[in-house]
Amino acid sequence: MELISLASDYLNAIKDQWVENLELIGQKTKDALYEGLEWAIDKYGDLTDLSELYLSNTRKVYELNKLNRNIQADINKLDSVVAKTKLRDLMKDINGYYADNVKMSEYELKNLQAQYELRLAEIALEDARNAKSEVRLTRDNEGRWGYMYTANTEEVDKAEQELEDKQYALQELQEDTLKDAGEKILSLQNDYIDAMTELQSSDLSDEQKQKRAEELTSLY
Repeated sequence: MELISLASDYLNAIKDQWVENLELIGQKTKDALYEGLEWAIDKYGDLTDLSELYLSNTRKVYELNKLNRNIQADINKLDSVVAKTKLRDLMKDINGYYADNVKMSEYELKNLQAQYELRLAEIALEDARNAKSEVRLTRDNEGRWGYMYTANTEEVDKAEQELEDKQYALQELQEDTLKDAGEKILSLQNDYIDAMTELQSSDLSDEQKQKRAEELTSLY
């Protein structure tokens, strides 16, 4: 009964943590998503071949170099200091992964790529709003008529839709990754239950069973 109680308490704790993370997703906050992802990936990463989760150092450097070159090419085309800073800030995040002791998951790579596309969309929208390419006849507060250059409404609408698309894609990436990690964790929990059940029916002494149960709990 002690082994069953131990397993039950452990699984309930895991369930509570997972429910809490799912509730955080519902709040749609960036920090909540990252917190849930980090917990899920760390939990799964302790129990599986890390090659399934993390890029090799060779591929990591290759992908980071490629992403940095693309960003630098865009920076060179920009005139806005604010826009350049927006992309340079992302490059700082990317450069933090170069160290040999820093692991990089497929999710983190896709997230950086999505963040890059999102920032380009933000810059494009700002450019569309600032581009005064249309001439309109307007009337001021004193009733005088005159011509004014304004942003192209169609171009602004197009840029706004593109930005929303990139925001949605990033949100989907984060939520899908967390759900996928959750499915893997549930599978591992089933393995844990099977191992505890097998241990309960084994010929080991109570002391040996207790020790092995603690080892299993520590592992899973």
